[in-house]
Amino acid sequence: MFLISLRNELSNGSVTASITLVPTPTLIPTEPPPTATHTPTPTETPIPPTSTPVNPNDTGWVPLKPGLEVREQFLINQVDQNTIEQLILIRVDPNQFKFDVGYSPGRPQTLDSWQQNSGALIALNAGYFTAEQFATGLTIVQGQPSGSSYGPFAGMVTIGGTEPSSNIDVRWLNQVPYNPAEQLWGGFQSFPILVSSVGVAAFPASADNGDRARRTVIGKDGAGNILLMAAGRGGLTLSELSDWLAGSDFDLQIAINLDGGPSTGMMLEHPDQTIRILPFTPLPTVLLVFE
Repeated sequence: MFLISLRNELSNGSVTASITLVPTPTLIPTEPPPTATHTPTPTETPIPPTSTPVNPNDTGWVPLKPGLEVREQFLINQVDQNTIEQLILIRVDPNQFKFDVGYSPGRPQTLDSWQQNSGALIALNAGYFTAEQFATGLTIVQGQPSGSSYGPFAGMVTIGGTEPSSNIDVRWLNQVPYNPAEQLWGGFQSFPILVSSVGVAAFPASADNGDRARRTVIGKDGAGNILLMAAGRGGLTLSELSDWLAGSDFDLQIAINLDGGPSTGMMLEHPDQTIRILPFTPLPTVLLVFE
């Protein structure tokens, strides 16, 4: 077990990162689906602070426009001072933006294609999928559900209404199971739950197989903001990530682990900031955010 602290590695506006591809671990008896092994090098754009932060090791939340902020943190091993992980976060006020789910079963697209074809401001990889490129959990697109719902171990992202909307929620199926009578425009499921309430880590070390991999996370804070996070270096186990999120200042009410490993990807295309953490494989399912 190592000690974690923060270190800022921004130098002349750039970051040198060595990405290690680690397969997504099997988390519970329901096996995560296999993903492709093509491994191009992802691109990560560092986030410059607008002013010198109180903690020089953390950019803090940098506003891009009303309701949209970004943040960058580095975790290091205090024993050998090596970088463990780079965390890129986007905080979205859903009242200012609209959300949708993209799903192309059997015909995956690159994250670039998903973003360009949809015109989305943000694109994020979603839940697990099979080798045939079908989602393994329940997926809802334009009001039409497909697949079977996971059990209470998993979480769900839902978009209410009859069109892309700001009515997005992140929930634990143990607390709020899926109801087929719900009027949902979009949704997808994933696992495990990483934070179950403020300050409570939901994935213990006893359940962890110890694998380190790239990670994607979605969560909701106490103000109702949606937090999107990508960790592209593959330096954290799930229990370490769970502990980190629970102990952070993000005020997370809930956080769900999404498909990781080669599937981890997050893009933001904004005039003042570009984030391009690219997956190593095409994706059948994504979360899209629109202005």
